Amino acid sequence: MPSTVIGALVFIACAAPGFFYTQQRRRQTELPVVSAVSETAALVVVSLMADLVGLAAFGVIRTILPHNTPDVGQLAAAGHLYIAPRVAYVTEWGVGVLAFSCLIGWLMAFRPSPSSDDEDDRDKKKGRIRSWIRLQLTPTIVQQSAWDYAFTAAGNLDLYLTCYLKDGSVIGGYADWWSTQLQESTDRDLVLVAPITVTIDGTSNSVEDADRLIVSAREIHRIFVRYLEPSPDL
Repeated sequence: MPSTVIGALVFIACAAPGFFYTQQRRRQTELPVVSAVSETAALVVVSLMADLVGLAAFGVIRTILPHNTPDVGQLAAAGHLYIAPRVAYVTEWGVGVLAFSCLIGWLMAFRPSPSSDDEDDRDKKKGRIRSWIRLQLTPTIVQQSAWDYAFTAAGNLDLYLTCYLKDGSVIGGYADWWSTQLQESTDRDLVLVAPITVTIDGTSNSVEDADRLIVSAREIHRIFVRYLEPSPDL
């Protein structure tokens, strides 16, 4: 660990892309519980890759604009003697490179999302470009629960779930929310939004006095998933 204030700031700056990566991954799906060593190693690797991309981008700009960018050679040789007369200038470039590296780390966390079939050609082209970029920046293997994988595959389509419960009843409705917990335990829940139907002993009834229904995974025997075109009524 760094023992000086400057060293601490440099350490935080270097690790920042990995932090953005981890936070964005957690927003998309539950991450597995791993040891502190594994988590630190992943953060360091992502940060290193993102920082290298940021430095490479700065190198390209430096090659194109040699007189409008900080002189890395003098910075390395003279240190604070080079920085002192131009603190704001060097800081602006440092923050810019760091921000770009953090953006790369953030983008690395994204998973490709399928685009709707009814999009026009221009939107489809943009979707293919975004998906290609994300595929290049995203790990091939993503740890994810089975139902989160099936539910997120809907893309821009509506997700209709038919849940067969252990007591023999059947509940159907559009998915509104579900737990992204990685461990497939019985403590997970999902939320269905109206119109909701409940079938008991072959008799189906619509639930009129509720807008949403919470279903616990411990009560579900199996789930049938359908991807439907968006309904204007929802």
